[in-house]
Amino acid sequence: MAKTTKEKILEAALDVFAEKGFEAANIREIAEKVGIKTPSLYKHYSGKQEIYDSLLVFMHERLQDSGMTHDMDADEEIFSEKTITRQVERAAKLLEASDTSMPQNKLKRLMNIEQGSAGENFGCEESEELAYYEKLFGRLVESGVYESENLKLMALEYYSPIKVLAEICCHDADHKNEAVALLEDHIFRFCKRYRAKDDGDKKSKKKSKKKK
Repeated sequence: MAKTTKEKILEAALDVFAEKGFEAANIREIAEKVGIKTPSLYKHYSGKQEIYDSLLVFMHERLQDSGMTHDMDADEEIFSEKTITRQVERAAKLLEASDTSMPQNKLKRLMNIEQGSAGENFGCEESEELAYYEKLFGRLVESGVYESENLKLMALEYYSPIKVLAEICCHDADHKNEAVALLEDHIFRFCKRYRAKDDGDKKSKKKSKKKK
């Protein structure tokens, strides 16, 4: 489906805002990037603020449609499955999302400019991710899917390798296949360590202990 002029304006605005920030960007640059004259842009948006506000809504909807945003209920279902196929697919999307040219990363750069330095926001972003996984694993432990006495450590153990692999892919895309293989192995080992043993496993363990 062909993009509308309004969509082209928002995509151009994302590039300009991510490079210069909201204050330093100007309407003329956005219009030139779209390939239209400035007066034509005003037929679609009243000004820079409306473009910015519309961009945030537009990106939120796009990320939801692409599966790049977290969905606690959907993730709980994926992590509850005995096979790790969908977990690996889900995590692989995070590796793809590490590409700096991806719209969501341009949005992150824009947020860094507007809220502070990239370094300051890096810690905030990671804390939010860890808090999300801590809550997710809390629900899974409560429902009996996983077993853990330290949810913070569990979240850290799960997310940290994925973050490192994403950073590697961001700087060198040639390592993507290797990263996906490591990702699968990481998730397999994680599930093996934390997944609750079913009754059959517990009984077999008890029998083996009695024989010893």
